[in-house]
Amino acid sequence: MSGKYHLQYHMRTHTGTKPWKCKYCDKTFAHHANRTRHEISHTASFFRKTNLHSEA
Repeated sequence: MSGKYHLQYHMRTHTGTKPWKCKYCDKTFAHHANRTRHEISHTASFFRKTNLHSEA
């Protein structure tokens, strides 16, 4: 991670800036990795609800 990017990444912890928004709900995140992990929770619940992994 470059020094400039690392500083921007770190400063979000102080400023409260959350530029990344979940594409499934209105939740926002300061760091894209946290958004990605959160979005997986939406798709994982979809698979559980539709039971796509069960045997016929």
